[in-house]
Amino acid sequence: MSPTTERGTLSDGSTRLALIADADARTCKHTADILRKFGWVVETVATSQSAQDLIVRKTFDVTLIDSALAGNDDLQLLERIQSLRPSSNIILTTSTPDVDEAVEAIRRGAVDYMTQPVEIERVATCIEHLDGQSVREHADQAPRAMPGNAAKTFISGNPQMLALLEAAAMVAGTKATILITGESGTGKEVLAAHIHRAAAKPDLPFVAVNCAALPDTLIESELFGHEKGAFTGATQRKRGKFEQVGEGTLVLDEIGDMPLALQPKILRVLQERRIERLGGVGDRPFNGQVIAITHQDLEAAVKDGRFREDLYYRINVVPFHLPPLRARRDDVPLLARHFISRYASCYQKNLEAPSPNILEQMAAEEWRGNVRELENRIERAVLLSRGPRLDDDLLVGNGPCMPPADETALIQAGLSVKGMEKILICKTMHAVNHNRTRASELLGISIRTLRNKLKEYQTSQTDLQGEARP
Repeated sequence: MSPTTERGTLSDGSTRLALIADADARTCKHTADILRKFGWVVETVATSQSAQDLIVRKTFDVTLIDSALAGNDDLQLLERIQSLRPSSNIILTTSTPDVDEAVEAIRRGAVDYMTQPVEIERVATCIEHLDGQSVREHADQAPRAMPGNAAKTFISGNPQMLALLEAAAMVAGTKATILITGESGTGKEVLAAHIHRAAAKPDLPFVAVNCAALPDTLIESELFGHEKGAFTGATQRKRGKFEQVGEGTLVLDEIGDMPLALQPKILRVLQERRIERLGGVGDRPFNGQVIAITHQDLEAAVKDGRFREDLYYRINVVPFHLPPLRARRDDVPLLARHFISRYASCYQKNLEAPSPNILEQMAAEEWRGNVRELENRIERAVLLSRGPRLDDDLLVGNGPCMPPADETALIQAGLSVKGMEKILICKTMHAVNHNRTRASELLGISIRTLRNKLKEYQTSQTDLQGEARP
């Protein structure tokens, strides 16, 4: 079977290329449709040899491989592809998940391990991760900045925020280390991308590393790279993030969660501007700009002995603190209109803007999840609204999954098991800002089951509203 291609273009005009290697035509189409939904260019093959032949000729931003494609040789296939393209982002998919295989696949360099049929939420999360944390190493061109957070625009009309953005642009592209603090969901990563774009050469690499997401055993290799044979499993040389970024921007996300043992090595890089691979001899210069991000109180972490004081002062050269959304309520209507436009375009819906009264009610809310919570609610409202007008009940509050105001509702006598289930699911959804992947993990159910439950709650609420009408 010859490779098939279907092109797609992102909203920012760029394209990303994905390869799907799967012998099952139906599964292959399902996965391809998901990727195209997010604007990817997709090529598909049905054999492992075809995948290898294509990878020799092209550089893919992500490669999804069905474990059954190579029989019992799936992990060896993964290694062969990485030997052909060391910078490959490989997702291993399977219809027969195995914990040991998943661990081994990640250890050998896969960026994720997914059960078929892959869930759109899981793929979307992984794509976000790849967009923000990967830099392609093209053999035929210089490294380029990646889309994702680097393509998002920081939107605000608040005078305090506009002054902050102006100051941030002044230090962009310098060697000064920047520290961005603020509550979760305030847009710290987007501000980092804004600073990167404001630099004199915004086309340089933009690389983000989540210090809390990487295992302690891998984070040093991810940051500094390693030589072949540096440790068990190091079958080839790997460039670390500090080296990949060149003269671009390196974002150390959630730096407050960085292992204490690694902090002196980060301090050395920032002080001496030199990096050394694991198992390497000699070092090389580091010429990029570092932006550190955290939602934690680092001063308190220093007092508790969880964060080095000297590293804190080294990263706190130019500090920016993002206020919570409730401290700049005038931005809520502006952001709401922006997200409505984005998701209406994404889901191909023609929707009217909400009334000024609804926007005023939204601005008055607490928004504990900040901009991320607002974006999630808008996306949900766009998806669930049936007509040209957004459902006001979905915009104000949390719609069908509003948690009970009275916590004692959880233990009221006479409440059915089904009712208890709904309360538990809705409270969990609220706690994770309606992230279905995270909610399903906490609840111990599949995303498909969770989706069906939420659809059931939405349908029952719609039916009740219909019965209440005169």
